[in-house]
Order: sequence, then C-alpha cells, then structure tokens
Amino acid sequence: MPTTNEYAQLSNRVYTRTDENRAPVPAGWAELEHFGDDLTGFSAGVYQNGTDIVIAYTGTNESQVRDFALANIPAALSLPSSQVTEAMELYLNDQRGGGADNEERSVYLSPGWRGKCAIGL
Repeated sequence: MPTTNEYAQLSNRVYTRTDENRAPVPAGWAELEHFGDDLTGFSAGVYQNGTDIVIAYTGTNESQVRDFALANIPAALSLPSSQVTEAMELYLNDQRGGGADNEERSVYLSPGWRGKCAIGL
C-alpha cells in the first residue's frame, strides 16, 4: 500500500505542468501513463509498484475557464461531464487490467494535494 509521502509525490507530478519542474517518480514506482490538460482539461497519472496501482487526478485548472465551464458546472448539476467520464474510464481500465499473468492488483486513488480533492469512485 502506498505511503502518505508517495501519494503526495505522485499527486505533485500530475499538478506540475512542465517537465523541468516535475518531481521524480518515487523509488520503486513506475509511471505507466500521464495525461496532461487536453481539450477537456482532464489530467491524471497512473503509477505502479508491484501489484499496487495509484491513479492521481488533478482538480480544476483555474487558469482555464473552459475547464471549469465544461467540466465542473455539468458535474455539479449531475449532467454529463467529459472529465468525469474520462476519470471513470481510466479507473475502470486500470482496475480490470491485471498483469501479464492476470495477477490481482490493488488500485488506489491518490488523495487531494494542495487543497484539491480526488474523485472517489
């Protein structure tokens, strides 16, 4: 199970927008995927250490009005939101995946960092 410090380091990686400022992946962990702000504003990272998987999501990118308008408002009103859909798909894909030998994996969602909160599925 990831430590609190590892959660913080992995969350920090997805919040950092430039490679030169991005902290290294903690020892023993591998970055499997990283999604930067795209048209929907969705950002996340997927990390693995043995059979443990951590998915770190970012919160609202306050510098992009589109992120707030197209993701947060619909989600708050229980309307379809592309970011929520992308987050659920990422979680479900990594939960079902299994390794090459179909070993069981534990998928954890990184708690919020810098006052942000993670999606709890």
